[in-house]
Amino acid sequence: MADNCVAIAKGKKESIVCKLSSTAKETVQRNRHILAKIIQVVLLLGKQNIPFRGHTEERSNCIAVLQSHAQTDPMLANHLQNGNDNAQYTSPEKQNELIILGADQVRQQIISECRNSYFFAVMADEATDFSTKEQLSICVCFVGHNGEQFQLSEKFIGFVTCSSIKGVQRKLRPFAKLWT
Repeated sequence: MADNCVAIAKGKKESIVCKLSSTAKETVQRNRHILAKIIQVVLLLGKQNIPFRGHTEERSNCIAVLQSHAQTDPMLANHLQNGNDNAQYTSPEKQNELIILGADQVRQQIISECRNSYFFAVMADEATDFSTKEQLSICVCFVGHNGEQFQLSEKFIGFVTCSSIKGVQRKLRPFAKLWT
């Protein structure tokens, strides 16, 4: 026991605290690597407009692309094969959460661009979706500048479910939620 203390004090051995700290650091790095790969797949599927899920979770496009990435990434392969079921980060709920977080980031970027523009306009149009719910699509059109040139941009913000389409004057509470 005393020999260990002397060896640790002289720097010849690593202390338990250092070993625990390095193990925790490796775990954090591994989890970040895996989550980054999952986010890359979510972004790829979203950018290419590819459906995330199929008829079963095992045959989904998201899992298929992750399995493809796992062929060249041993850390991801180990996670997909041996990871805890409650920490896979591949469930439909986690996929939806990542999609929503990504959409919020894109929306905030668009709103920031709009706020920094010279002029902007809000455009809205109503349509009935497949489940016969009235949806209001919200877009912004703004004039920004890129160096000495002005640039006109039109960006989609999101859909708002309409509670009524009867032309009654109401407060714009659902729309205000998009801007916060």
